[in-house]
Amino acid sequence: MKDFGTKFQLIIRPFLVIFISVICLYSFFHWWFLIKNEGLIIDEAIANFAIPLVISVVPVLMYLLPRIKLLDLTSRKGKNPVAGYVLMACIAIAVPTMIAQVYLITATGELTSLTSINQISALPKTKYYTLKSLYIDKQQARPKTDINISGKHNTNYNMAVYMPCPIFDVKYARHKPDTLKLLAWLGIKYQKTISNRSSAHDKQLAFDSFVKQSQDDFDKRDLTKFSYWIVSALPEN
Repeated sequence: MKDFGTKFQLIIRPFLVIFISVICLYSFFHWWFLIKNEGLIIDEAIANFAIPLVISVVPVLMYLLPRIKLLDLTSRKGKNPVAGYVLMACIAIAVPTMIAQVYLITATGELTSLTSINQISALPKTKYYTLKSLYIDKQQARPKTDINISGKHNTNYNMAVYMPCPIFDVKYARHKPDTLKLLAWLGIKYQKTISNRSSAHDKQLAFDSFVKQSQDDFDKRDLTKFSYWIVSALPEN
């Protein structure tokens, strides 16, 4: 089994078939169902990273692992590095597939230039938008805080502050905000992670400080300085 031609037939060719098939088939599925037609609503982190990892592992275990086991890989120390080869094969397939999905979103996303935010409902929905005239009302921001635990053995204490602000054409002078139709929001996110091993008192102090710092930065920030914004969902008419 040490002949290169035999190894190519047994391992390399099936690996290349799996490699090309996973990238092409999943990229087409992602583009058709999640980007173009939006038949499925899936978090981007899951679509871009979790699913490519899973669909890379499954064919390797089903089709490549039995072939790898046929090779004489036992070293002089008596170790058989099958698991290492399987891991390398999974990574070699998963990473390019993840990169392809991120590129796919950027490459296929259409950019629409709007003169007024009121045009957003009349034009076909696209991924990216630019605005010529806008007023972002910080006073109407609806802040929301979130805390969650992550990491191996729950070691990370994650804090986040979300600041969604309504977008108008111009600063309203005579109309009250509740009489204006809200068509789009600009979202600002602040996040910070500390050790989950900190005491409850230290966590509360860190959270209060983080919220204050986020609010201070938000108050001083010029929200009109952006090149484009991404719309994940448009409001119902």
